[in-house]
Amino acid sequence: KIIFSVATEFDLAHEISLRFAVSFALAALLCIALWISSVLQLRNQEKVLLSLGEKVMAAEALDVQRHLIEFLYIPEQSNRIVSGLIETMQLKPASDLAMLDAPLRNTFKQTLADKTALSVIGFGSETGRFIGFRREDQSQVFNLLLQDDRTQNALNIYPGDQLSTPTASIQNYDPRTRPWYQPVAEKKVMLWSDIYSNLDEKKAVTISNSLPVFNNQQQLIGVLVSDIR
Repeated sequence: KIIFSVATEFDLAHEISLRFAVSFALAALLCIALWISSVLQLRNQEKVLLSLGEKVMAAEALDVQRHLIEFLYIPEQSNRIVSGLIETMQLKPASDLAMLDAPLRNTFKQTLADKTALSVIGFGSETGRFIGFRREDQSQVFNLLLQDDRTQNALNIYPGDQLSTPTASIQNYDPRTRPWYQPVAEKKVMLWSDIYSNLDEKKAVTISNSLPVFNNQQQLIGVLVSDIR
């Protein structure tokens, strides 16, 4: 009986040890499987996040590109509108700058009123005269800029968009020497200028799109300019 009891206890201990070993092995395998699953899931999440991040970056890049194209298109649009009006209305701004007063003002204040990045639109003639309008700090307030016989050939800046007492006057201003005029007069095509400073009282840094204007004999009579900043 003693021998049988010892054998029974041994068998029971062996069975418990075997069960423990099997259970431990299964638990270990389960832990390994769970760890592998977690690693794979984490890697999948990283791939998803990376893919999502790339898509977001691509979408943002496209949005920036779209805004940049739209931003740069505004001055070109402005010049083409005024050029079309000159041609359609058969205006002759070379002989009388006053002819451009209404087309420039209406284009700026009405057609492109919401394009607040557009800071100046104007026209410089081959005779060295200039007329334009300047937006006050991305607002709906506009200043008339004028240089002709009425201003004794000084560039006058007015507080509003009509002739009145000027708030500033720049002597010896010649649009033909400006960086927005010279290259276009030479190449006779629409061009973008380099970044430069205006010669008015504010000396604002700007960049311009310029378009040559021709008469019926295809002679250059001046240059349309639109600034953004």
